[in-house]
Amino acid sequence: PATLFAMGSAFTGLSPAELYLSPALPDTIFTRSRGLIDQQLAVLPDVSWFRLPIVEQFLITGVQAVFAPTDAAATDALIERLRAARDHDSSLMAWIHYYSPHDPYQAHPEFPFGRGKKNAYLSEVACFDHELGRLMRYLIEEGWLEDTLVIFFSDHGEALGERSYWGHHVYLDSWMVDVP
Repeated sequence: PATLFAMGSAFTGLSPAELYLSPALPDTIFTRSRGLIDQQLAVLPDVSWFRLPIVEQFLITGVQAVFAPTDAAATDALIERLRAARDHDSSLMAWIHYYSPHDPYQAHPEFPFGRGKKNAYLSEVACFDHELGRLMRYLIEEGWLEDTLVIFFSDHGEALGERSYWGHHVYLDSWMVDVP
């Protein structure tokens, strides 16, 4: 359930094992569609993991990256680029990676659920849900969904105290890897 292999699977169609054992970096949805799309954009969380060279080398080769400090800033950045694409009558392929909910969990004052890690996680989920809703409202209101494909997925689960586990990315229990 590691992010790199989960995202790699979604972007290549290969299983994590196939990616891990691959002798070369495979094509991704970005490299395969390069000649068909005017612009390609990745709006990523401004955290150290997404700035690792492997992210650029594997997931977003040749794609313009924007690093956003918050989910709200990520939504703003994508909406801004969508407006610019529409103004220039150009096509845009974008990946927006929302970081909420992610360990370490932070409660958002506008989404109070109480104290403790689980409630902070719920606050993060509510924050993400709000931003996804804001983006979807924009797409609907501006008519983007007439010719736009939106794909939504989660890259892995989170342990919230089950069997005393917290966080993600090291456990292979079914409740961790069975993410729709």
